[in-house]
Amino acid sequence: NPVAYRNYVAGDHGTHVAGLVLGGPRFVRQASAIVQRLELTIMNLVERTTIGSQNGPVTTFTSRPAYISEAIAYAKRNNATIVNISFATDSRLQTFEDSLRGSPNILAIVSAGNSKHRLERIEEYPAAYGGTSGQLSHQLITVAAHDADFALIRESNWSPSLVDLAAPG
Repeated sequence: NPVAYRNYVAGDHGTHVAGLVLGGPRFVRQASAIVQRLELTIMNLVERTTIGSQNGPVTTFTSRPAYISEAIAYAKRNNATIVNISFATDSRLQTFEDSLRGSPNILAIVSAGNSKHRLERIEEYPAAYGGTSGQLSHQLITVAAHDADFALIRESNWSPSLVDLAAPG
C-alpha cells in the first residue's frame, strides 16, 4: 500500500463505501456463494494533522495531488479496474486528470461532495469531471447521496449534468 504510511487511520470508511457499492450487508452475505474472487485495497489519500487550541484539539485533513496520482498508479500496476475516491476540493486536479487518462482501463467512482450546492454553480473536484458533461465522463461516475426514502440528502451536492446517480449516504 503506497500511501498507508501517512498519518491517517481510515477507520471503516473505505470498507463501508465498498459495502454500499456491493448492495449492503444483505447482498454481501447472499453473493458470497457466487462471488469467486474480490479484492479490496484501501488507500488513504489524506493526511491527518491534529493541533491543540483553546477550544481543544482541532483535526484537519489534507490531500495532496501526488497522493492521488500515487494511488491511481498503484491501482494500475495491480490491475485494478475500479477505484473509489471519496473526497472533494474546489481546485482542479490536473494530476488526477493526467493519471486517470493514462489509465484507460480504470473506472473512477467519486463522491459528488457534501457542500449542499449545485456543481455547475460551484465546482468541486473530482466530481465535476463526471456526469454527462464532465471532461472524464467516459471514465468516471459521480455519485450523490440519498436517504432511506431515495430523496437526495440535504448535504449532498447535485447536478443534472455532472452527477450520474445517487446511492445510500
